[in-house]
Amino acid sequence: MVKGSYTLRQVVELTGLSEFTLRGWETRYSAFKPRRSETGRRIYSAQDLEKAMLLRELTNRDYRIGDVANYSLEKLGLLLKSGSGSSLEQEKERESSRLSGFVAKIFECLSIRDWDASEDILKNLAKKEDPLELIRNFVIPVLGELGLRVGKSEISISQEHILSAQLKETLFQMLARDRTIETKARLLVAAPEGDFHELGILSAHVLCSCMGIRSLFLGANSPKSEITDTAIRFRATHLLLGTTISRKEGAKEDLPSLIHFMDRNLPKHIALWIGGRNSSDFRAQPERSFYRFESMADLEKMARALIK
Repeated sequence: MVKGSYTLRQVVELTGLSEFTLRGWETRYSAFKPRRSETGRRIYSAQDLEKAMLLRELTNRDYRIGDVANYSLEKLGLLLKSGSGSSLEQEKERESSRLSGFVAKIFECLSIRDWDASEDILKNLAKKEDPLELIRNFVIPVLGELGLRVGKSEISISQEHILSAQLKETLFQMLARDRTIETKARLLVAAPEGDFHELGILSAHVLCSCMGIRSLFLGANSPKSEITDTAIRFRATHLLLGTTISRKEGAKEDLPSLIHFMDRNLPKHIALWIGGRNSSDFRAQPERSFYRFESMADLEKMARALIK
């Protein structure tokens, strides 16, 4: 055994947590990502052991494991030291407020076209921040604000394109981090033909990937036959379609017609998830497992349900 590494049995003995609890925290909430020995046994690091002890203390104080499982050691330690005077909701508000400061900085850079500064901010965030927190409290707010400013014609086309490109690069940087696949689910992510809005579905792809779901990003403006063919070849269990514009706005076809095509041409075991502005009025029920998500938080809940 390498120095500073522990078997599951040793972690159980040192923390007092049950094997069932440790496995649950790992598989359901991605609290740990132990490596595997040649014989397939879990091998935990010293950091994993420390995190298990911190999580034990916090759950003993009535914190929900699902809320704190993905916190860093530093954040868990600070939360534990804060004692009963600081609730988890207050901690979440502080985290959101902290990252909202970076949202403001990004748009300051946008206004003066300081692309070097915005690139540096984004690179540092992608390197240091928890991916899920970064998507929740930075990427989604930036996308929302960007959409508002574009709608009001407050920024130029070049400003929108450059910031969008930098955000894409940031999201791909987040994908480069090591992660463990936590479920047998296989997700294909795409936007239909004529819909060129890519950042929303890319965020969804990164979110699900960082949660431990094997996800394949087909991208925007994808012909329906390519979507169905790729889903079958990828052996997808779930297809996520992001649809932001109607046929009148430039989509190749209307959403009911597209969903009908998917329903007829995809194996029935493939679940269909749809989201985006153009899906808000969709009320039909395809002949398969189907869900329409209304927000990234809603998508996160659906993704967590796949991790068992």
